[in-house]
Order: sequence, then structure tokens, then C-alpha cells
Amino acid sequence: MGSPARSTRKKGIDRWYYYMEPENPNSLKVLHFDQSRLIYKGDPIKPLLTAEEMEEIKKQYNHQGQGKKPKPFKRSVSDKALKEMIKKEMKSEKKKSRFEEL
Repeated sequence: MGSPARSTRKKGIDRWYYYMEPENPNSLKVLHFDQSRLIYKGDPIKPLLTAEEMEEIKKQYNHQGQGKKPKPFKRSVSDKALKEMIKKEMKSEKKKSRFEEL
């Protein structure tokens, strides 16, 4: 597959980004590695909040400490549980992905 179009590292997880069709920006696929082991492959994972939702939360609380303080965001799944879900999904996947075909 060659070098990724870009790569990032967040919380110990390496993310490699590939465009399966270079002319098509919608063909982005991602590989996630934890300690050099593949833990996820597929479409990019979308954030739970959009940029617009985050801006609305920020508007509710200004820098002077006045106004409503935003409620803390609570995730529905822990990092550990998410990794386990991904591992189960990858084990149950029977067909080969385009990554494996290349």
C-alpha cells in the first residue's frame, strides 16, 4: 500500500490514513495500531460532537466565568471497552477488506 497520506498519534494509538482512490477524497480509510498491532481498519471514526455543537457549548460559557457552565461530556464507552468491541468485530469479520487484498 505504500506510505500513508498522513499519520497521527493520539493516546498511544497510531493512525495511518490512506486514500484508496487518490482522486476521491471520500475514499479515505484508516488503520489504527496499538503497540504495533492492528486494532482497527475501516472508515474514519466520526467524533461524537460536531464542530457546530462544540461551538454552541463554548458560547454558553464565556471566558469571564459568567453564564451557564457547560455540562461535562460523558462518553458512553471506555477506551478499553471500545478496543474490545473492535477486536470482536475484526474476529467476526469473514470477508477480506480492500487492505488485505492489496
